[in-house]
Amino acid sequence: MTIGTNIATFEVPLAAVKVVFYQESDGECPIMDWFDSLPPKARAKCFVRIERLAEMGHELKRPEADYLRGHIYELRAKHDGVNYRMLYFFNGRGVAVISHGIVKQRDDVPNAEIELAIRRMKVFSENPTDHTFEGYPWQNESKKQAMFLRSSVAVILQRKRRRLNLRKPVQALKLRGEFTSYGLMLA
Repeated sequence: MTIGTNIATFEVPLAAVKVVFYQESDGECPIMDWFDSLPPKARAKCFVRIERLAEMGHELKRPEADYLRGHIYELRAKHDGVNYRMLYFFNGRGVAVISHGIVKQRDDVPNAEIELAIRRMKVFSENPTDHTFEGYPWQNESKKQAMFLRSSVAVILQRKRRRLNLRKPVQALKLRGEFTSYGLMLA
């Protein structure tokens, strides 16, 4: 808390969330299958978006994420002119669940994909433990490829933070032009 002339300022921390992947009843994880189909650099950019979602939670906005409808959001990544989208929803305030991914050809996300994410959200909310994938995004990679992906993600995140000059997590909101403090008048 900082005290100025009759005003106390409280910094608002970033709202971090736990990110999990949706898993079907048979154990299949749609997002993991989708990751396997992507080029390595596109996959690394998608992993960066997931890291940013974990850091910022509900505060993540365009151009990195966007609200679609029916409590469904999209993580947005682009590589070589191709749009990659990961559809997700929140389970409470502290958990983001990534339903599946698509390669977007048109301007809008197809309704069928949003409906699929909505169905998965309902299934997940009924039994979260049975529909949470236990693993990590690069588990299907060779050791060399996994190291490349992890280092690519780290480099991209480092560049993004450097560009935003993020020394403290709270500064992210300041630099994005959103309010980060509440001014309270002291008596």
